[in-house]
Amino acid sequence: MTELSRSEAPFRVCNRGPWTTVEYEAWPDFSLGQTTALTGGAGANFRSGDLADMLITSFIGENYHQPEQVHGRRVAECQKFSCCYRNLDGLVSSRPNQVLTVLTADCLPVYIKEVDNSRWALVHAGWRGLTAGIVTRTLRSKFSGPVDVLVGTGISPKTYMIGEEVAEAAASSLDLEVSELLTLNVLRGDKTEYYLDLQELLRQQLQRDTISVNSFSCTTLSTDGDKVPMISFRCQKSEERMLHWIYKE
Repeated sequence: MTELSRSEAPFRVCNRGPWTTVEYEAWPDFSLGQTTALTGGAGANFRSGDLADMLITSFIGENYHQPEQVHGRRVAECQKFSCCYRNLDGLVSSRPNQVLTVLTADCLPVYIKEVDNSRWALVHAGWRGLTAGIVTRTLRSKFSGPVDVLVGTGISPKTYMIGEEVAEAAASSLDLEVSELLTLNVLRGDKTEYYLDLQELLRQQLQRDTISVNSFSCTTLSTDGDKVPMISFRCQKSEERMLHWIYKE
């Protein structure tokens, strides 16, 4: 098994009118980024869709696409025109100027593109989606060439305490025992107090699959960190969500 290295995803903090965003600089031909807890001065309840409309149309355009998100493993191709997609947790496109979006408050936003920039995707992946194989299934079913993967802001393992059921699901997704995840640093702690590293779980899944991954990078930001204020359901019990996007001009 070839080791899949993890690099740091470069980012910059931007002011987009009343919104403060984090935008990643790893892929020059793409715009990809997210809102923060500083959006609009007090976070943004993107569940209503109104602020999402305002944000996207204010600096990107009107042709944006958003899945309903049900913590599953289904993804789909974008339709030609903007719409909402039911019972999905990821979108794939090959059309320029289509803005793919997902909402998170601890789960991982996973950005994907083929090395030749011909196809790209944005996936919402929490523990349920990851253990169901949403990212690896997306890569196998929707991409034909080597891919670059960038993982955005999610909850860090220092805060993400889980129970034995989730630990067993994570182990099962790798065909390993829970004790082996502790050795791999996917899990930390013991039976009374496990902590899950979602980024490392995904790296291990990609490393064990037959998928050709050209690069795997992760942000050092987290929803429970203090570098840039973020929204965290686990830490704040907030109903607000952060909006993540990717598009190619």
